[in-house]
Amino acid sequence: MRRRSGASVEDEVPATGNTGMRAARLTARTRLTLVTSALILAMGGAMVVLISIMIRYLPSYNFSTATAVTGARLEAVPGVTLAPTTTAPAPVPAGVAVAIGEVSSPEDLFRAALVIGITALVLLGALGIALSYVMAGRILRPLRDLDRAAARAASGELSHRLAPTGARDEFTGLATTFDTMLERLEQIFAAHERFAANASHELRTPLGTTALLLDVARGGNVDADTADLLEKLAVTNARNLTIVDALLDLATIGANPPAHEDTDLADLAAHALEEHASTASERGIDVRRDLDPAPLSGDPVLLGRLTDNLVRNALRHGTPDGWLSIDTTTLPDGHTVLRVENAGERLSPDQITRLTEPFFRVRTRLASPAPVPASPAPDSRASTATKTRGTHTDTHGLGLALVDAIVAAHHGALLLEPGSAGGLRVTVTLPGTAN
Repeated sequence: MRRRSGASVEDEVPATGNTGMRAARLTARTRLTLVTSALILAMGGAMVVLISIMIRYLPSYNFSTATAVTGARLEAVPGVTLAPTTTAPAPVPAGVAVAIGEVSSPEDLFRAALVIGITALVLLGALGIALSYVMAGRILRPLRDLDRAAARAASGELSHRLAPTGARDEFTGLATTFDTMLERLEQIFAAHERFAANASHELRTPLGTTALLLDVARGGNVDADTADLLEKLAVTNARNLTIVDALLDLATIGANPPAHEDTDLADLAAHALEEHASTASERGIDVRRDLDPAPLSGDPVLLGRLTDNLVRNALRHGTPDGWLSIDTTTLPDGHTVLRVENAGERLSPDQITRLTEPFFRVRTRLASPAPVPASPAPDSRASTATKTRGTHTDTHGLGLALVDAIVAAHHGALLLEPGSAGGLRVTVTLPGTAN
């Protein structure tokens, strides 16, 4: 199953269909040039045909044939000296027209007019095509400006304005409306960011305070039942903090364009594996890695979050004593690829489609903390908390939603498909440094 993220990567080739049958698409400028040129040629051709018909059928012509004068008697004229007949003709002065053809019949006149008309039509057609192309470019220039502004807005830059000038027409009206829309969107996103910042403070502060109070209470002299209750409350509170952080990250990732710094997916993947090595060891999961250099320009914090989420999800939802495969590579076209696959339960196509939905879980909508021993010893509280981690109970259903948002922010593509041994194969394709 294929899932697109962002505006992106490559204009991916559809999974099905014969792309070779697609007709070549002409630009609007080319189409406008062809239409205008066709009209010019059609009108010019009609004029040539009309003139030819008029010359051929409407007038009456009286052609006379000039005959040579032979045997004429030449008399001397006083004061005039005749040049010898053997003298070569004098050169024609510059600027004097000389006839190069002779029209002696209506057919000759018709052919001459037709040749001249077709020649003029070809010359005017070529000139019309060139002028049409130039004028089409000038007419469509506002649309090109609008397209660039829309692309900048799609990348998160909402402060740019077209600020149209000149006569009020359809294009300036469209540009003005577009600027108004950008201004409104900028205000909405600014309010959204302020809300996210305020919500972060208002939600995290009481949860942090609760966590501190629970730590203090757990450090006191309490009975076993109270210690068990405090342990469960601490796990639940920590889970709520994680959900709040994930929600705020999800809400703010697309608000601003990500930073662009040189980084490498292989290094980020190696760091994520190191961070979760203990989880892999506890669950008996065999980690298979093939991390080739995959340089790219992006936000190292967000990309680190991406690799961390993929590795953590693969370990949590993989089969115990199973395996996890992770590899990075660079494609010939310069794009970088991160692929993570695990062995786990088989997923249906519908489940895979919904994995990037916030809060979607394959097993259950909500999960309760895992049961803990009825009477844990005081020194076993940390181990009890550890046992509740790394399972389905502490997932919040936002891991792949965050991955999808991060990939979209970097104009990449996310592909989710069933794994070779159950589980899930996740392929992330991102523009590399060369792109």
